[in-house]
Amino acid sequence: MDKITALISDIRSGKNVKVTADDLAWIRENLKDPENDELHQFALGLGHVVQNPGEKDIELIENIIKAKKDDYAMQGAIYTLCDYWNLAPRYINDLLVYMDLNQWDEYFSAASGTFSAVGSYLHNENDKSVAVKLLQIVQHDIALKNNDSELFDDMHLDCGIDAILRSLYDSRNAFLRRNDYSFPYTDLLNAFSKKYKL
Repeated sequence: MDKITALISDIRSGKNVKVTADDLAWIRENLKDPENDELHQFALGLGHVVQNPGEKDIELIENIIKAKKDDYAMQGAIYTLCDYWNLAPRYINDLLVYMDLNQWDEYFSAASGTFSAVGSYLHNENDKSVAVKLLQIVQHDIALKNNDSELFDDMHLDCGIDAILRSLYDSRNAFLRRNDYSFPYTDLLNAFSKKYKL
């Protein structure tokens, strides 16, 4: 296990980890290299280590998203900005754009991070316009699946369903409630529509 992965693992496991100024400088320095294969891990590392980020730390993470070079790195950046640092309201317009299917996001890494952030945002904010956009995307994906369309991608639908679950339940319970619903998700979509008065 490399150093950054070990550090994140130790923090997540609840170990009393002492992060030095040198460790923090090392993480920040690695985030400046857009070709770094571990950008995802370094973004998460900064998110775990820095609880109250300043604009310079935020900018380091924003640069990963702006580059749109690496979907997995972008996922780590979105988790850091929106989940760890609770800055989703600041980025909600960008997140709405990223929810649309992107061909460059081959493994849906960025999409899963985006939908997760949007779901968490909606859990905390009663934003009807964002709820409408999310519902439209999920309904569109369901229609594609119903019509056996070549354009249908189950990963995109799964990301949308997970976002709706996160909006209705806290993150842990969203994961646990996943098996309570099945395609075509009528009960789930009705509960979502009721919450946001759609």
